[in-house]
Amino acid sequence: MLRTNTARFAAGAVAVVMALGAVTPAFAATTAELQAQLASLLATVASLQAQQLDTLDQSLEQLSEE
Repeated sequence: MLRTNTARFAAGAVAVVMALGAVTPAFAATTAELQAQLASLLATVASLQAQQLDTLDQSLEQLSEE
């Protein structure tokens, strides 16, 4: 059950990021602006990965307690 919820959350988070990317395309007048947008995107991906790892760790802890 927890894995299903985790998978749903991860899929939802990816969908939100993809939807925002479709709504706000990357328009940059300079390479510096493009680099800033890329850095922001990489930070978002890192944050999502950290959340996923935290959720996975919690799931594994709960399974080991059972």
